[in-house]
Amino acid sequence: MPIRWVAFDAVGTLMQPHPPVARVYWEAGRRNGSRLPEEEVGRRFHEAFAAIERADLAGADPADPAALRTSEARETDRWRTIVRTVLDDVADGNACFAELYEHFAQPSAWRLFDDVEPSVRALHERGISIAVASNFDERLVGVVRGLPVQPFVRFVVPSSTLGYRKPSRYFFAGVRDRAGCAADELLYVGDDWNQDVLAARNAGLSALHVDRDAVESPADRVTDLRELVDRL
Repeated sequence: MPIRWVAFDAVGTLMQPHPPVARVYWEAGRRNGSRLPEEEVGRRFHEAFAAIERADLAGADPADPAALRTSEARETDRWRTIVRTVLDDVADGNACFAELYEHFAQPSAWRLFDDVEPSVRALHERGISIAVASNFDERLVGVVRGLPVQPFVRFVVPSSTLGYRKPSRYFFAGVRDRAGCAADELLYVGDDWNQDVLAARNAGLSALHVDRDAVESPADRVTDLRELVDRL
């Protein structure tokens, strides 16, 4: 493949929250008066996140320019709804939300997977341009800026900036336009089969699934990003 650019999804592909989300929410809740146990907080978070994802995607056509629109305000409201749903017993919901929102804006709240830095470095050394493009708000720019891969990343673009969220084909068109390359020169890499791989392919890009829990690496999947370097 004549690949000149590799664009990565962020959470689940390059990085993960550290400490885990359930622990961070639980500790913030305790500081703001919540009495919920950590296990309950974790369960509520996963349910709330899944519910808001279903609502966003319900009946949405990725080819429809009026569907799957987003913005900085919309992304912020999504997280405010999740926090209020999970921690519904805090004394001051706005203060708790502000604390959590600021926490996850910090690079220290995130940890790269072990295979990420050496893989991104190797791609850079081979002359391949790197981008990070993900369903996220503008905090993603500051987060990546504070991570070890920052020197190798040409640009970071969250969905809130593009105006569309995955799996909209307009999200991927925006990434391609930002890179200034042809569709067959850009490879999108992500951990979600539907929103990353299938959606990118439907938008005309090449795509690869990273599944670190898999035991095999067929043509459309890698279990370690270092395999991507070898393939390219």
